[in-house]
Formats: sequence, C-alpha cells, structure tokens
Amino acid sequence: MEATAATIDALLRAGVGIKVDDVLRMVGDLVDETTLARPSILSIALAPLLRVAPDADLTATLVRALLGCRVPINGVPLWPEKRLHRDQPLLTPSVFHTAQALTVLRTAPEELVGDDVAAAERWIADAEDLNGTTEIIRRDLDADHREDLAFHRFTSTWVVRALAGAAVPDRRRIEHALDYVWSRYDPALHLW
Repeated sequence: MEATAATIDALLRAGVGIKVDDVLRMVGDLVDETTLARPSILSIALAPLLRVAPDADLTATLVRALLGCRVPINGVPLWPEKRLHRDQPLLTPSVFHTAQALTVLRTAPEELVGDDVAAAERWIADAEDLNGTTEIIRRDLDADHREDLAFHRFTSTWVVRALAGAAVPDRRRIEHALDYVWSRYDPALHLW
C-alpha cells in the first residue's frame, strides 16, 4: 500500500494525469485490516486521495480510521505506531506518526477533522525526541508465509513539515527540528 500510494501521489504532484476513479480504485483495492490499524500507512494512502478526491467516501473512511488510531495522552489525542484493540490504552504516542498524520490531515475537509489537529500541533511543538524510528509491518501472506517489512522513519523531517504547516508556525521549534535534520547529514556521502 505505502509504495503504491506514495507513487500515485508523486505522479500527481508531477502533473501526471491520473483519473480520479483510477486513484480511488488503486488505493481502495489495497485497503485491508493492516492498513486501517497503521497511522503511517493511512497517512500515505490519504495524500493522493486528499489531492484529487477530498470529498470521496473512501477518503472520509480513511480520515476517520486515522483519527480512530489515536490514544489520549494528558487529554490530547495523539498517534501511536499502530492501533491494537486489545491493549490500545498501553500504547505511547509517536512523534513521527503524530507529525505525519498532522501534515496529511491539514488538507482534509474541516468537517472530518475539526479541532483535533490544533491540540496535537502544540504537542509536536514541544517534542524533544526527534530520533528516527523503525516500524515493522507484518502481513500474513497465507497460512504458512508471513512478510516482515522494516520501514525506517526520519522523524525530524516530518516534525519540520508539521511545524511549518501549523496555523501559527513556531520559528524557534522549526529551527530546532531543522538543526536536527542537518546534524544527520553526511557531507562526504551527500546522504542523510
């Protein structure tokens, strides 16, 4: 799902004409139980949908699923790595997942999101742990085979995006996150 949705979004950003019905079909065909329990996958899936079909039923379903993944921390609903019905209250919020969800939800219809973004923005602005995170996504391919995919997440870049898109951007916090991004750059390899 992630690769397909990210590719569709990149093509749309580049100006490639993809029919709205085709985007809805391609993303919709990939929605499964794993997708609905993973804030990161939902965020990536929503990006192309919010770009071309913000009022579609599938978009609304995925926005509600993303909002449903949150856990309350000190009265603020924030995103953990994943939603688990059996022990959701034990989950901790993730800076990466919250920043990514905020960035995507800013373009969602206001009637779906309401004021939920503003409270999480304040939490992200105070986040100190900008270290990357690795998320393991396991899928059962069939009765005898399982697929484990490791995704390395670059938290600080998403924090920069989340803070820069805030209603009132906090320049000091954005600079802090940018400093963190640049501290991870290797000028010899030209890589982060």
